[in-house]
Amino acid sequence: MLAGINSFEYIAATLFFPVIIGLIALVAVPQLTGTAKYLKGNVGPYMLLGLMTMLVVVLLNLMIAIASKTQTQAQITALPITLMTTFLPMVAGIHPVLQVINNYTFMGDFTLFFNNLSIGKVSQSPPYVSCIWLISLIILNVLLFKRNQRQHVK
Repeated sequence: MLAGINSFEYIAATLFFPVIIGLIALVAVPQLTGTAKYLKGNVGPYMLLGLMTMLVVVLLNLMIAIASKTQTQAQITALPITLMTTFLPMVAGIHPVLQVINNYTFMGDFTLFFNNLSIGKVSQSPPYVSCIWLISLIILNVLLFKRNQRQHVK
């Protein structure tokens, strides 16, 4: 509020670097891990799912930041989400319940894509879960941001 920038400039600045780093990672990780050969002919679906997953993670963390009163509170709240994003797709194959939980998280469509790709087929299911997460988080972020603006105007 004291920086002399408007809301759009704040959101754009907050999202710029995570999105740029995420895009670089989407391109670089398959090259660095040697999985690019499996993506031949599937780059479009990979980029779409990767972009949607990346945007969901960025919006989820933005929502936490907007809702938190301090930086420490935001970091503590974001830790379980970071752990879920990192480890749930890896352990989803261990137990059927974990697989179901993973299917309904924002990582589910991305995990399904790579599981199918590893056995030589492309997932044909539309990314409904990712779309629902993305739309829901956009709406929640807008509502939280408007709430914060009303509270600071008083």
